[in-house]
Amino acid sequence: MDLNASFSKAIKELRAKEGLTQDELAEMLDLSRKQIQNIEQCRSLPSVPVLYQLYDKFHLSVDSVFACEKHPAEAAMKELAMELSVCDADQIRQLSDVIRKILSFHQRQC
Repeated sequence: MDLNASFSKAIKELRAKEGLTQDELAEMLDLSRKQIQNIEQCRSLPSVPVLYQLYDKFHLSVDSVFACEKHPAEAAMKELAMELSVCDADQIRQLSDVIRKILSFHQRQC
C-alpha cells in the first residue's frame, strides 16, 4: 500500500472510530462530503491547511497516521529475530536460502 492509500485508510478509520459521518467531518473542516469521500477513497489529497485541521482534530502526528502500515511488519520481524537468535550461522544461512526461494516463487506468481 502506498503512502496516499495509507493516509486515506487512516483518515477513514479515524473518522469511523470517532463515530463521525462523512457529512459531520466535512462540516467540521468546512469541506463537502464529496471532498471527504474523495480523500477517503484516495482520489484526492487534502490541502495543507486541511491536513493541519485533520491532525489537530484527531490529535495525530505524521508518524501515527502512517504507522498502521508498518506495525505488523515490525512485530513479525522482531518475532523472527527472536526465533533466529537461537540458531547458529549455518542454520540461519539455510533458512535464508529457503526464504529467498519462497519469495522468488511468490514474485513469479504475482
